[in-house]
Amino acid sequence: MRIYLTGLTGCGKSTIGKQLALQLKTKFVDLDDYIILKEQMSIAEIFAEKGESHFRLLENKALKELSNETDIVIATGGGAPCYHDNMTLMNISGITIFLDVTIPEICNRLWNTPNRANRPMLQDKTKEQLHEFIEKLRAERIQYYNEAKLTMHGNTISVDQILMILDQMD
Repeated sequence: MRIYLTGLTGCGKSTIGKQLALQLKTKFVDLDDYIILKEQMSIAEIFAEKGESHFRLLENKALKELSNETDIVIATGGGAPCYHDNMTLMNISGITIFLDVTIPEICNRLWNTPNRANRPMLQDKTKEQLHEFIEKLRAERIQYYNEAKLTMHGNTISVDQILMILDQMD
């Protein structure tokens, strides 16, 4: 089994992914952490030194590598499904799950996260600017997220809910 979690930054992909992998007794990989380890640079450094387009190529390369793994849960970056036909790759090689959390909830989570400075696209924004940015990002990305095989709606998506749906797919 190969599961890809997609959705906007702050929707809970890493948090849910870790719990899901634990329940399924599989490996968990956060795509951003995987890239950081491979490149020996933070995402912010990659963006600053090499640009977003280079980062998107690194995401694609990492997804191709991870799509060969078995028994794995992968938390993708928020933009990963939107570039280089990544969503098609993920849909062909595994189960894609879109975690569709409301914009106000995402903004609240992002505003209150201690590691907001580590997210290059969120730095130096007021609360209002953050809300506008997340709305715009969702509008740009929703067509890709909607290609996921499963969509989980709500602000309190649980691992149990996901496991129940996965069981029904078997």
